[in-house]
Amino acid sequence: MQKKGDDGVTQAREMMQHLMYLEKDLTNLQSPHSSELPRRMERVKYINRQIRQQSEQLHKQLQKMPPEERLELNSYQQQLIKEQQDLAQTEQNKAHEEGEPTPAPEKKSNPPKATASKTPPKATATKPKAAPKPVPKPVPAIKDNPQIGSYIANQINAQKMFITDDLQHRQRETHYIDPITGEKKSTHMWLNTSSAKNRFNSGDKQLHTKSSRYAIQLGGPINKWSRGGNDQGLLGITAGFGRATSDSHAIESNRYARGTVEGYNLGLYHLWYANNDTQLGLYIDLLAQYSFFKNQVRTQGVGAFTNYKSYLFTTALETGYKVQLFEKEQTRLFVQPNAKVSWLRASGLQHHKATDAQVTIEESNFVATKLGIRTALEFDVDTLSAKALQVSPSFEANWMHDNGNKGAWLSHTYVAPQGNRNIAELKLGIEGKINSNLQLWTHVGQQFGHDKYSETRATIGGNYHF
Repeated sequence: MQKKGDDGVTQAREMMQHLMYLEKDLTNLQSPHSSELPRRMERVKYINRQIRQQSEQLHKQLQKMPPEERLELNSYQQQLIKEQQDLAQTEQNKAHEEGEPTPAPEKKSNPPKATASKTPPKATATKPKAAPKPVPKPVPAIKDNPQIGSYIANQINAQKMFITDDLQHRQRETHYIDPITGEKKSTHMWLNTSSAKNRFNSGDKQLHTKSSRYAIQLGGPINKWSRGGNDQGLLGITAGFGRATSDSHAIESNRYARGTVEGYNLGLYHLWYANNDTQLGLYIDLLAQYSFFKNQVRTQGVGAFTNYKSYLFTTALETGYKVQLFEKEQTRLFVQPNAKVSWLRASGLQHHKATDAQVTIEESNFVATKLGIRTALEFDVDTLSAKALQVSPSFEANWMHDNGNKGAWLSHTYVAPQGNRNIAELKLGIEGKINSNLQLWTHVGQQFGHDKYSETRATIGGNYHF
């Protein structure tokens, strides 16, 4: 317990030193001698944000401590302030003495004694010099550490890899006649593959990151139930594998870093329809899954690389209501508003680089929500084989809010992705029932966010009964 308390005090002291460094840096930038005004103003805004975030973190840290430790840290903070003021005064006096011209000799009756050469220089020379004051250690610059963008990209890719809105895939049902018993049966086995390209900025646009990922998921029911009417519930299992790579570029230093993620997934889902025959009306979908990831970060020009593991636990609830707007001959139009809420728990990380820069990812619990509407046009196409081909193009519009993806700490500098909290999504798709054994589907979606955040995603899937 003592060791844990000492670690907390040490961390709080480092935060205080870092705050002093930031405030000194801010003072220097606000000096009239500083050049490049537009760039200087951007830096001033950035440091002000860092000071605010660091102060909030320090306040939270102090709230967790007993009163005697807070009193000790308060004295330490006052000591830092006094040392900083003394150091600033010493530098100011030194600059004043170096820039001040030699005073002219006074006009007295005894010229030799009034000359500057007769003034004993030893009085100034022998003046005891102040002991050097400790200067807070400079914060690692984002421009020299592009790998922080790779850590953030690994988080985003892990959180999105298996969060596929695959309700439309899991609800598909292939009917067939059992060749032995002659009974009409159905299968829900499905396979879904997806790929995506993601782009975002972080660190107040100091880092630009691009990533790509793919995932393969399959699943099927393990149990069915009904209350006796047309409703039906399905309990199913799903498993998946995915991989992602990202490249993070520090704009100012032109340095690069690469991140990779390899993920494995296992989950259960429960899907219920009020009317399983037409799948119109209310539906409820529950999903719980666990994902495990192997991560790697490699920096350009550095031989060493970092391997670490992470996990993600997800539960999600989706509900909606499907309505048929009209039916004419072989054409039908459907609309389906829906809402989804997900709770995610992501693991954290604390890693020390060889350059003494510490990378920290906080363990987090967060909620993601989605509101959307889906429209689909379903029509039958006659073929030469006398078997109707059923085709259904669709369009979706979604709004998503995510309070996760909190970024990462580079020592005491917080670096966060930009533009990914509120996202608009548009999606086009087409599905085809080739015959009683085979169904295929595909869709392409585009996501938009602030600060040039974007993601393009494509999905291909199929359902086949052997």
